[in-house]
Amino acid sequence: QVAIAVGIALFATTRTVFLLGDTPLAHYVSYHVVFLLFIAFTVSRMRFVPALLTVSAAGAAAIAYALAMGLTVDWLAFSQYFVATSLLGGTLGYLLEYRDRGDWLKTRMLDLEKQEMTVLRDLADSEAKRQQQVGQYLADVAGNLTPTEIAGRTLRFLVAQTGAQVGTVYLADGEVARRAVCWGAEGEAGARASLARGEGLVGQALETGRRLHLTHLPTDYLPVRSGLGAAAPASLLLEPVRQGSDVLAVIELG
Repeated sequence: QVAIAVGIALFATTRTVFLLGDTPLAHYVSYHVVFLLFIAFTVSRMRFVPALLTVSAAGAAAIAYALAMGLTVDWLAFSQYFVATSLLGGTLGYLLEYRDRGDWLKTRMLDLEKQEMTVLRDLADSEAKRQQQVGQYLADVAGNLTPTEIAGRTLRFLVAQTGAQVGTVYLADGEVARRAVCWGAEGEAGARASLARGEGLVGQALETGRRLHLTHLPTDYLPVRSGLGAAAPASLLLEPVRQGSDVLAVIELG
């Protein structure tokens, strides 16, 4: 663009000198042509404030050139010309800012839409996975099973899905919670065979029907055992299984 502007300015200057001769009028017309080209090709690439500053600098340069060449300056005409070109440059700068701001808003909206689509896709994937897990569980407990068999398959399913290392299921039997199945616990040493309603955490969950989630457990509480030793789980979750207001069982995962 700069090369085109310079080329047209040189052509306009030489053409003016050729037609009018080396006279003050030729110089006057020439620097006005250069001034217009400067506004058209330079200011149109700027923002509002830089455009006004550039027009002012160009106008000052034109005045300095006229004074240096001893040309007679029509200050009224020049002021009108300067105001007009300043408005032109400022308008071009403002339109450029407005366009860029619109482009930024469009880009920002597209980014937000992409983020929203990503969140919705993740939610859809999560829901699809959940539905698949529910279907898998329902298939596992289908058929004519005893409560103990249902408890065992439920515990195996939850351990696989949550990554728990130890767990138990207690079935409600009147005022007592009886251990139906264990995972990773060693019989009586890892989980008591029965607990009265309100006794211990399982008894509390059986009585209140509220979920319990605990951390910082004692080292001997439902220990996770391996061939090398045992340690307490990092956290413990007790989930009552309810039907209406009745608690049918308590699932314990470590």
